[in-house]
Amino acid sequence: MRRTVASYGNGDGMVSLQRWDGKYWRSVLTVPVAKGKATMSVRAAGRGTTTYYRVAVPGMTYYGLPIQTTGSRSFTLTVR
Repeated sequence: MRRTVASYGNGDGMVSLQRWDGKYWRSVLTVPVAKGKATMSVRAAGRGTTTYYRVAVPGMTYYGLPIQTTGSRSFTLTVR
C-alpha cells in the first residue's frame, strides 16, 4: 500500500509511521517530509489481517513557536 500524507503548511522534517500492536503504537518507518508532503509504503501482514497505522509528528519548533508531538487519526489496512 502506498500512502501520501499532506500537512497544513509547507514544512520540512521527519515523521514516523506507527503501527498499533494491540497495546502500544510502535514506530515502523521514519519518512522525510518535503514541502508539507510525505510518501510511504507499507507491506500487508498477510491474508485475513487488519492492521492499524497512524503518522506521528515529533515535537519541534516552527518559526520560533513550539509544536507538541501529534498523531494523525489511525487508518486501517485490511487484507482479504
